[in-house]
Amino acid sequence: MQFTTADIHLAEDFSGRLKKACQEMLAGKPISRALSENGISPSTFKTLVKGLKKSTGLIENPEVLRHPAWQDDLVSDLWNGEDVYIPTDFDETLERIEAVELDDAEKHIIDFCYKERLSLHEVAGKLGIDESTAAIKRTSALRKLRAHRDELVLGLEYTDRLKQLRELYDRHSKELSWMQDGIAYLKEMDADFTEDESLDDQARAFFKEAGVRKLSDLAGVKHVKLLERIVTDAYGYVEALKVPDDERLIYPDTELKDLDFSTKTLMAFEKAGLDTVGDVLALNEDEAAGTPGIGMKQLIHLCWLILGEYYGPENRENT
Repeated sequence: MQFTTADIHLAEDFSGRLKKACQEMLAGKPISRALSENGISPSTFKTLVKGLKKSTGLIENPEVLRHPAWQDDLVSDLWNGEDVYIPTDFDETLERIEAVELDDAEKHIIDFCYKERLSLHEVAGKLGIDESTAAIKRTSALRKLRAHRDELVLGLEYTDRLKQLRELYDRHSKELSWMQDGIAYLKEMDADFTEDESLDDQARAFFKEAGVRKLSDLAGVKHVKLLERIVTDAYGYVEALKVPDDERLIYPDTELKDLDFSTKTLMAFEKAGLDTVGDVLALNEDEAAGTPGIGMKQLIHLCWLILGEYYGPENRENT
């Protein structure tokens, strides 16, 4: 194989960068960072080292030739031996994660096993626990750290920015969902629900007579006004039935506290100075709409109490 002058200069440049990276690694810089900063890929370095070992017949002693950067050992265990770049703020990120996720024993074990490179037997002795407990704690600590691997290799600035972007995405997603709901609602507002086949003829006739055909019509009418005819009809039905006075159960002067209302609703009536059925039915639209705790549900219930005393559930469809 022939080599050109350019090839030789290329090898010379590579050897210079390789020498610098090796010096930095021996000084304690993580392998991935030293290689990256000198423009050498981990795979190239790994291939080169394997070739050198094979050609020299070197048999390494892991304890003697262990790399000075403890971060490499921790990352190797967290990523199961994969090549991962270790950023400059790795230590700071690790401390932040440890402070939130690890208990004191787990923090000590990470420090002893990786930073001080003690054996589990030595770690157990320092912590005053048996070796099996130390192993369990070490496994637990690594499992918790694996849940934050992205933060460790991407760095604090990147992960903080990513968190902000995710929060913005979630907020905008919610806003988009609300807009879609609003559009769907407006479409329904334009639909003539009196043509809905689920409405019975009496209900359809009532809405048409009241001039209410769309949800937009309904939304523009205050609830007391909608119930005005029902209330009037309720007393009209009672009169039409010729119910004797001594058999009537609900009068305009019937006290609200004697009716079937929840304690919360009764307190709202009392706070508004409403004591009798007549007091409620005498409210105008604005007064009723502005009464705290009293809404459509409570007024409908009152109307059905009036009707229901004389028209049981079996008759309501005919009223």
